Amino acid sequence: MKKFLLLFILIIVSAPSFAANVYFDYPRNNDVFYSSAYFGQAGVEYRILTVSSWYYVKSASDYQTQITYPDGSKSDWVPPQTGVWLCRKAGSYKAQARVWVTADLSFRTNYWLYSNYINFTVIDNEPPKTPTGLSVARSSNNHPVLSWHNNSEFDFKQYNIYKYTYPELGWFLLGTTINTYYEDFSESFVLHGHEANEHWVHYKITAEDINSNTSPYSSEVDALVRGMGLEKKNITSEPLGYSLDQNYPNPFNPNTTIYYNIKENGLVQIKVFDMQGQEIAELVNSIQGSGSYKVNFDASNLPSGLYIYTITTNDFKQSKKMLLLK
Repeated sequence: MKKFLLLFILIIVSAPSFAANVYFDYPRNNDVFYSSAYFGQAGVEYRILTVSSWYYVKSASDYQTQITYPDGSKSDWVPPQTGVWLCRKAGSYKAQARVWVTADLSFRTNYWLYSNYINFTVIDNEPPKTPTGLSVARSSNNHPVLSWHNNSEFDFKQYNIYKYTYPELGWFLLGTTINTYYEDFSESFVLHGHEANEHWVHYKITAEDINSNTSPYSSEVDALVRGMGLEKKNITSEPLGYSLDQNYPNPFNPNTTIYYNIKENGLVQIKVFDMQGQEIAELVNSIQGSGSYKVNFDASNLPSGLYIYTITTNDFKQSKKMLLLK
C-alpha cells in the first residue's frame, strides 16, 4: 500500500509544467501565411490539444484562443477547439490558448489552463482587383459624377480617383472615397453647343487595401467641360451687379490678379482652395462699398496645379478656377 501511495505521489509531482499541458497542434511557432488575392485575407487554421490523461475537459467550447494583432490590440477569448483565424492585416501576430479544466489528477477543479504564446506572420503581396465598370454622367448640378462596380476584398480600404486635364500637370490624385461614386465639383459640363475654352478631362481609378497594396488602373473615361478664360476682362467704373471675373494672367506663374465687382456695401471674403477643398489663402476679408476691385495672388510657395478661388459677400457667392504652371 505504501509503495502504491508513493508511486501515486511521484506521478502527481512529476506532472509537466502548466504551459506544456495545453498547446497548439497547429499552427507551429513562426509559421508564415499569405493573404489570398481573391478574398484579401489569410485563413490560419488552428487546433488546441492537451495532455488528456491529466485533465478532464467537458466539451470543445471549453477550448478558447486569443489573438494579438500587429497593432498590439487583442481579440476576445473565443471557442472552439479547432477553427480558422481570418487575418486581414499583414504583420506579426501572437496567439495563446486556454482550456477550462473541470478536474485533474491532482484533485484541482474548475480553472483555466493556459498555453505558451506562439508567433506567426501574415504577408500580403496581393493587390486588390482592378475596378471595373467605370462610367461618367452628369450630376443634378451639372458636374461630372463617376460610378463603378464594387470591389469585394475583405481588406479593402479606399478608391483613389485620378484626373488628367493638361499635359503640363499630367495625371494627379483628385481624391479618395470608400463609395462607388465620386462627383468632381471643380468641373461643369458644356451645356449647349460649344464654348470658346471647352476642353476634355479624363478620369481613372484604383483600389487600395489596408496593407497599402494598389490595384492596376481602371479603364479611362472622359468628359467635355467648360474651360477657363484666358483673357483679361474689362473693368467698368459702374458695375451692374456682383461678379467675379477670371484671374489674369491665366495660366500664371507665380502671380496673378483677380478682378471683381461689388454692388452694395458689405463684408467681402475672397479665398483660395486646392482641388481637395482645403483653404490655401484668404485674400480679402473686409467691408467694401460698391465698385470694381482687384487683388493680387502670389503662389510662389505652391505647387503647379488647379486652384479654386471664391468670393462671398452679402447673398452672393461665386467660384472660378485658375491654373498655376511652374
